[in-house]
Amino acid sequence: MTNFEEQERQGEILALVRVMHDAGDVASELDTPQVASLIKAAQAALLSVLEVEFPMLSSVHSHGVASILATGKMMERLKRHAQGDLSQSELEVIKRVFDFATTQSWFDDTQYSREGFAAALVDLFRCGMVNPTQLERIAMFWALSDFSQSMSNAQRAKLRSLYGRCEVER
Repeated sequence: MTNFEEQERQGEILALVRVMHDAGDVASELDTPQVASLIKAAQAALLSVLEVEFPMLSSVHSHGVASILATGKMMERLKRHAQGDLSQSELEVIKRVFDFATTQSWFDDTQYSREGFAAALVDLFRCGMVNPTQLERIAMFWALSDFSQSMSNAQRAKLRSLYGRCEVER
């Protein structure tokens, strides 16, 4: 396979991953857990194909694919934290703030930190912090204070004990 063909094949697989992600979002919104489960399995299979066919795939691309797949899971987690109290548009506001904060280079990119930060954002929104700009500002300070890579060992242990069970779901 030539370099051009390899890049083209890689692009096709990445496009399939994105389509599967969008399909998963639709299935979740329609509340069809069996379909969502099948789509997640297909996403995992596509990711495996990508890793096998392109072992030299850059870490940036690998992280991008993982982020695409994790987006659907995070929306499900936000819905779970909201316990049905928030609309889809409110959850999307929270998700945009979540995505912005968690892509910062200083954010502790572990599942327990992401889960804890998601819960914190939902709580902030419930407490009346509904203006997206204000929510983002406060969330960024909170993330920097409690969810940064340089957090104390005590804070890390606390997050792990509260949200570490989510590591298995990844």
